[in-house]
Amino acid sequence: MPYKTVYSIAGQPPIDRVFLGISAGLLIATFLVFLATNSPSGRYSLLAFTLLFILFTLVMPYWDHHRLVSKLSTPECKVSEGKIMGYWRKDWYQKDTHRSYSYESFRVDTVQFGYHRLVEMAGFHNAEAHHFPIQNGLIVRIYYVPERQVDDDSQVNRILKLDTVTSQTILQSTLTTVLQ
Repeated sequence: MPYKTVYSIAGQPPIDRVFLGISAGLLIATFLVFLATNSPSGRYSLLAFTLLFILFTLVMPYWDHHRLVSKLSTPECKVSEGKIMGYWRKDWYQKDTHRSYSYESFRVDTVQFGYHRLVEMAGFHNAEAHHFPIQNGLIVRIYYVPERQVDDDSQVNRILKLDTVTSQTILQSTLTTVLQ
């Protein structure tokens, strides 16, 4: 059955442009503070903050993206193919932190997938910028990498590529089956 790719990590930018802009501005501000002040404690505190900010918002996401893209062509990348089953989504708002959360989960064959939708990370997480309507019965092929979680030793399957059968392909295969 022919598939159409609706998401591939290889086609996604490795770094969020917003964080790139913030990091560049912070780096320029740090440079200006170094030129304008002689207070070593303020200068080095700002430099430490800037370097940590860049590490967490640029370096680590770039490394994670690059690592996952390279796994697409290795035996570590598994493939699950079939109908989506057991789909569910939960949205909630936490009043004390004033944050919205969204979690989505489903199964393809015997492989379970789940992810936080509103968290920017490498791999498919169905955020609004790359939203794809997932529903039970949809025929998909998913390329994924199983990753063991450090905090609770559970396994999360990170989706690297999502292919789906087009409605035209389903119609053609249904007609072929009926006519036979």
